[in-house]
Amino acid sequence: MPTLAYFLMTKQKKITGANKSIGFEVVKKLSKKHPIDMILLGSRDQQSGEDVLVRLGSPTNMRVLLLDTSSKQNVLINNAAIGINDSSFKALKETFDTNFDGVKYLNDTLSPLLRDNGRIVTFKKEMIPNFDDYFALYYGASNLGINILIRSQASDRNKKYTAKNVIVSAVCPDFCATDINNRAEGGRPAELGADSILHAVYSENLENGQFSKDGTRLPFEANR
Repeated sequence: MPTLAYFLMTKQKKITGANKSIGFEVVKKLSKKHPIDMILLGSRDQQSGEDVLVRLGSPTNMRVLLLDTSSKQNVLINNAAIGINDSSFKALKETFDTNFDGVKYLNDTLSPLLRDNGRIVTFKKEMIPNFDDYFALYYGASNLGINILIRSQASDRNKKYTAKNVIVSAVCPDFCATDINNRAEGGRPAELGADSILHAVYSENLENGQFSKDGTRLPFEANR
């Protein structure tokens, strides 16, 4: 069991939606690349997070948190998102509650815990070119909201965050075959989507307010 001194001295990374798909691949790669860093698994429920630990071999540098505000973070990765192909207002609200409101809430809640030179990395798709179903319509609308949110938070970072030199960025993992699209044919493996996200975690050349895919900068208005 890690000691209190370990939690206080190590670099810490919090990842939301870490129990499956791209989020799972991100924590797996982080654990291998930085075995001495503490990785905090944000999951929608405790049991799902515990299951992730078992699947990863119960590494000692990980723990499950529904929401933790007790220690400083170096990196916050907003990965959790949903898509619902349903025309109801309830589906619209649930999509925005998770994909937009959830990101803003976590950023606002956890930003005081960031250390100097910390990073906030948010999952964001390139703009969806067509809206032929309600999944694309609602998901695309929430994605547009993330555009505005990330650019606003990046421009206001000196006012918003007490830590110095916080970098706020968005990353597109590209079209991956994951649970959100029922493992759609033609999608690339979640492992590659995770690599795209980790570029923003480790890159020394990342700029505040940047949107990228696989380490390549994109305009926020980019289309697939």
